Amino acid sequence: MVDACVSPLHRRFDRLFARGRGDRCAARRACTAQAENAGATAETQLGLVRRARRMYRALTLAFPDAHCELDFTTSLELAVATILSAQCTDER
Repeated sequence: MVDACVSPLHRRFDRLFARGRGDRCAARRACTAQAENAGATAETQLGLVRRARRMYRALTLAFPDAHCELDFTTSLELAVATILSAQCTDER
């Protein structure tokens, strides 16, 4: 297997999702598969959905109590709240 993805984000995924498990995390497997298939055809819609579901399951296991801290009622309010929260610092 080729270990082509060594970015800090992928190393963080390894630390978060491989807690005590002998196998690689879903994010690393997806990245490795992408590196092996470089130059091949683009990812199919089904493959993309499966990869997204694997990542969602891994994130749910790593952060079971995660929820959105932003108050919103519409998608526009969520977009604006996200942009404004990115501009605000937590060190007040």
